[in-house]
Amino acid sequence: MTDLRPSLTAPATELRHDGLSIALHWAMLAAVVLTYALGIGREAVPRGPARDMVLLLHISTGLLVLAGAVLRIAWHAGRNGFGFRSPPTPWAGRLAHLGLYAGMILVPLAGLVAVWTRGQAAPFFGIAELPQLLPTNRAAAAFLAEAHEVLAHGLIALAGLHALAALVHHFVLRDGVLRGMLPRFR
Repeated sequence: MTDLRPSLTAPATELRHDGLSIALHWAMLAAVVLTYALGIGREAVPRGPARDMVLLLHISTGLLVLAGAVLRIAWHAGRNGFGFRSPPTPWAGRLAHLGLYAGMILVPLAGLVAVWTRGQAAPFFGIAELPQLLPTNRAAAAFLAEAHEVLAHGLIALAGLHALAALVHHFVLRDGVLRGMLPRFR
């Protein structure tokens, strides 16, 4: 059976994440950035079928972000915790990861509830949809749409800080933190 825990065979300061954690990390980055770009880019598209398609893609990729976040949380919980046990992740890193996970859950949830309270089902790439589960409430929909946008900007800012911290670890501290999350190409 394959051991999916972080490898401790690397130098003492470099811990290797397992393959699924690495794949989920980079897939979530792509999904979050794509979803954000679609949300921002939608405003530049004239009203009509093209703009509706961008919205459909934005909602669909947002649902992927939500599902991916749940999968990542389940995977980490199944491995008995978030982060490495030795050496312990500093409190700032734990807080940043908590914020990233919260954002990957709250941003899509706020968007989903905004769609439902607007009186719509949530489409998934045109092949399925999540039916409207909440009563129509235009005031709630407007508030949630605004909250969704503000939270999305916050998530992107926090992801940028996360990337900056990884670069500091790599180029300044030279402690192997970034290498532990990079895929290995053989």
